[in-house]
Amino acid sequence: MAKAFFVLLCVLGYSPVFAQDHPDYQFRALLHKQIGITESGGLAFWAVAPDVTKTNPRQFLLVGGPLFKGSGGWLELMGGSFVKTDGTVDAAFNMRASRIGTRFLFYTEAMYVFPKKRLIVPFSVTRRVKLGALNLGFGLESEVTLDVGATSWRFGPRIVVPILKKASLATVYQWHSRQPLLRQYLLLNF
Repeated sequence: MAKAFFVLLCVLGYSPVFAQDHPDYQFRALLHKQIGITESGGLAFWAVAPDVTKTNPRQFLLVGGPLFKGSGGWLELMGGSFVKTDGTVDAAFNMRASRIGTRFLFYTEAMYVFPKKRLIVPFSVTRRVKLGALNLGFGLESEVTLDVGATSWRFGPRIVVPILKKASLATVYQWHSRQPLLRQYLLLNF
């Protein structure tokens, strides 16, 4: 396990060296709330700033809908929209699912943005590893975007570091069909 940790750190630390161009940087802030109404369901809400480094215009994803829970996982089916600071509103349908296995955490999402006719499908698999007092996550992440007449893909390693009891910071380097990407996620569950 120590060898895998070392290799993953090297890949993340030196991944810009392998890139053809300088990677695009994104910082994504996510707020997530699940409200249990019964043992098997409730309501789910997400507020996401897809890239806070982008300012013209800024946009936020606000979605909510039913939550379905089972042993070791959940499924959220939500409607909402991208709201931009220039006044534009784009309707979206968002499905998110998570499953905790014996060794891995699986997460997937499918989001359809109606006006743009764009489907975005990310997938990640993360393995929790205890290093001293830290419960870190190491894994892989991919994303496929289907636009009218175009498809792009991303794939690469990820590291997840817990910050507080219900917050974490994930760093992902993704090789991209167009330009490499370095993305960080700050997730707060409340």
